[in-house]
Amino acid sequence: MAEKHSVTQARIEFGLRTFGASPLPVPVELEHDTEDPYAIVAILHAGTNVVRWIFGRDLLADGLLAP
Repeated sequence: MAEKHSVTQARIEFGLRTFGASPLPVPVELEHDTEDPYAIVAILHAGTNVVRWIFGRDLLADGLLAP
């Protein structure tokens, strides 16, 4: 039996780091789609625009363990 397509979403807050300043909070929506199981989409709202970053889920997992 084939699995149904699904999308999992979560809202989190990234810390935008710049030189010489404290991290700035940036709200981000993370999205995982079973049609592309090795990718994560980070959705950022920049004013009236939406920015979508796509990266490997392994990169996200590695970032939980080390900077």
